Amino acid sequence: RGTLSSAERSRRRFEHQLLALAARRPDLALAHADALAQTQWHDRASAEVAQSVLDTLADDPAAPPARIVTDAARRLPAAANLLTAGAPAGGASDERLAAFLVEELSIGDAEDAVAALRAQLADPARLPADEYEMLFETVAAMQKDLARRRAAHKPAG
Repeated sequence: RGTLSSAERSRRRFEHQLLALAARRPDLALAHADALAQTQWHDRASAEVAQSVLDTLADDPAAPPARIVTDAARRLPAAANLLTAGAPAGGASDERLAAFLVEELSIGDAEDAVAALRAQLADPARLPADEYEMLFETVAAMQKDLARRRAAHKPAG
């Protein structure tokens, strides 16, 4: 396993922070269940833990944090450490932190999607002209949306 880039380390730290917050505050996990389900987790352990949190809360929406951690640890022993990590310093409310982390991961997922589409545009000969044009317009619109989202995205703190 190679060394992770700074951006990838940050991404995984945000993933872990969101999951620890979801375990500590099941009400926020429920409020952001769609994000937990839709995030393209970069860390396989995070994907497993997110699914476990969702499964536990689907079974019992009032599940206490201890059950969320226990259920996740049954599935993946390392989950207990991930889910019981301390809250990051900075003093943001849990609600603001959750919203920030969800948007941060969503922006990252959108950036990954744009990069994948741009890779398809790199070889115009592989696509019919009309498909290339449609893909180009899609990428341009996605990049505009990403720029708007990045500008509106403020650190929680």
